[in-house]
Amino acid sequence: MKFEPCIEFEKPIDIADIWDLRDLGKIWTIPKPIGDYGPGLKRTKCPLLQEETKEILRLFIRNNLQCETHENKIDYPGFRRPIPFEIDCNADKVAHENYLVAWLLKNLDTRVVEERIGKANEFISWVPTSHGQIMDIVCLHEREIEPFDKAVFAGYSVIECKKDACTEENLKQLATYVDWVAIKRADGYRNMVQGIIIASDFNPELVEYAKDIAEFEGRTPFRLVKYRANPKGIELENVAP
Repeated sequence: MKFEPCIEFEKPIDIADIWDLRDLGKIWTIPKPIGDYGPGLKRTKCPLLQEETKEILRLFIRNNLQCETHENKIDYPGFRRPIPFEIDCNADKVAHENYLVAWLLKNLDTRVVEERIGKANEFISWVPTSHGQIMDIVCLHEREIEPFDKAVFAGYSVIECKKDACTEENLKQLATYVDWVAIKRADGYRNMVQGIIIASDFNPELVEYAKDIAEFEGRTPFRLVKYRANPKGIELENVAP
């Protein structure tokens, strides 16, 4: 991975400007420091999306129109050995759902994952919502459409991971996340958001429910994916639809 040089601005920006952008919906991966999720959850580990980075950069430029900026070049190592990743599992199930989340993030650009969720052009993990919950993974998708030179934004995937069998409450939880992303990020267009739940098993009633919803709406609002874990990796299988 190649990093661009860091730019230092003379004048800072006010944190209130960040919260204003958050209230306008232009920034959504940074929770407010007090009152959002209770004690101990005062900030997120999420990286910024590209569009969010541009919004913050505009604030810095606005405050430094008459000031000099300094390019701070940093020499990054050209190669780093990857951290060994071994999954703690028992009887085909991960010991904790975070193993499943970590494996997905590591393999989002592989064929086995893209076949289940589509190609992700950008993603964020541990995504806060305005009602105090945390989504496991949100992927952003783009499509190449002629004759445009640039890819066109195509929608979101909300991924929820469960180490055990999926329950009806888990599916309701995912539906809440899908609705939130549709309202907050997609102007209410639910057909731009698909929900994906990955679990160790699904009962037949939930499978039939997901298939019926897909047939009724003519699209795939929920996708059920079953996983099997071993110390070296995870296998995925589409269950419905």
